[in-house]
Order: sequence, then C-alpha cells, then structure tokens
Amino acid sequence: MNTDMLIAILLDGIIGKKRPSLARLFAFWNYLLRKISTMSIRKLIREQLEEMIGSDNTIKGVEILNYFPFSELPETRADVDWSNRDVKGWGAVHVPSVQDGDASQGVFGKDDIHEYVSHFNRKFGEEPLFVLNQAAPWYDKVKIVNPSYIEWSNKYKSGKQSFVNQFGSGD
Repeated sequence: MNTDMLIAILLDGIIGKKRPSLARLFAFWNYLLRKISTMSIRKLIREQLEEMIGSDNTIKGVEILNYFPFSELPETRADVDWSNRDVKGWGAVHVPSVQDGDASQGVFGKDDIHEYVSHFNRKFGEEPLFVLNQAAPWYDKVKIVNPSYIEWSNKYKSGKQSFVNQFGSGD
C-alpha cells in the first residue's frame, strides 16, 4: 500500500466526498515525516487533518445518507442482513444517542436516520450537524457538533457523575 493510498483511507471517513489536492496530501506527508520523531503520530494526524479540512466538514441532517457508511445501509430494518451488519471498512454503524448523553445507538437502515433526525429536531429544535471520522474508535466515528446537543450531553454526564458520587457504592 503506497502512502497516498494510506492518507486517502485516513481522510475518507473524515471529509467524505471532499478531497484535498494531491499537493496538500504530499505536503502533509512531508510534514508528517519531519515531525514523526517529536510528536505522537495520532495527535499529529488529527491536528493536520483538522487544519486541512477546516470547519466546513459538518454534514447536516439526512444529508449524512450521502456519505459512507450511511450510503451503504439498507433502506429499512427489514432489509438488514442480521448475520452481518458490518459495513465494509467501518464496522457496525452508530450515532450519538439523543436519549443518553454518554451513549451511542445502532443504525441499521436509512429509515433509522430519518427517525433519528426527526427525534433530534423535536428535542433540540434544529437538525443535527454530524462530523465523520473513520480513523476514530467505533464510539467516536460519528460526532454531533451542535452547541445545544453538546451542552445537553455535558449536563447529562455531569448529572450522572454527581449521582454516582452521591449514591455510589464507595468501594
């Protein structure tokens, strides 16, 4: 596997259909080789990709169905092959939960996304803004960057932590 192919695979889940120029990829690769000895590779890749991509990498609402892996999902749950739910190169598809601020929920078909966006809109009064990152662990591959969602999620997590601290087992 050549380096351009490796970088393209890393970028695929993050920027979807938008591809940076070959010159930018080459510059990134050269920068990576220069910095590899002084910096964590993971941190370096994340910083450089965020810089290259900028802030226009959000996907609004059901438009996410145009991006891999969501574009590969069956139309409905009835069409799901339950013996193999993994989407090639991605695994099982999950989105951040709008029920639990510190969990994710599985997505089995495109109809699940329509329902999810509708529920999100009812709860937060806006469509979700997704960011995809194929290089991340399964629970972080899809993020929601709406400020209202982030605020709710942080409050949920701190409330849950307060409850555990107050009523925890103390072991």
